[in-house]
Amino acid sequence: DIGFLLTIQKDGKKHWYKIPNLCNPIDVGASRKSVKTDQVVVKLRKQRASSWSDLTDDKDRQQRRREYRIQHGDLKGATTEELLADMYKNATDEDRAGLRDAMRVNREKREEDARKATEA
Repeated sequence: DIGFLLTIQKDGKKHWYKIPNLCNPIDVGASRKSVKTDQVVVKLRKQRASSWSDLTDDKDRQQRRREYRIQHGDLKGATTEELLADMYKNATDEDRAGLRDAMRVNREKREEDARKATEA
């Protein structure tokens, strides 16, 4: 696992911020922190130029588990409807909102296509 721990000693108190599961390795020497009176700014530098799915590896782990379930588990041979239902069930609130928007747009497009077909 790849993690990050920042500790700050101030006014006799020790404060810390921890991310135990970064998405990918960081270059600790090139990373920077800036402690201000009302905030702490942390700039993490990637070890390798690559795309991260998020700050943590939670999305990547979830995707790997899902792929395993599709290839070897309870979703093997599942229909598109079953896959979408599982995706919705295991999604975050933000992902669910995106899925609902996509379904709404798709429904509106189908309705528009049906309307055009009846007019033709």
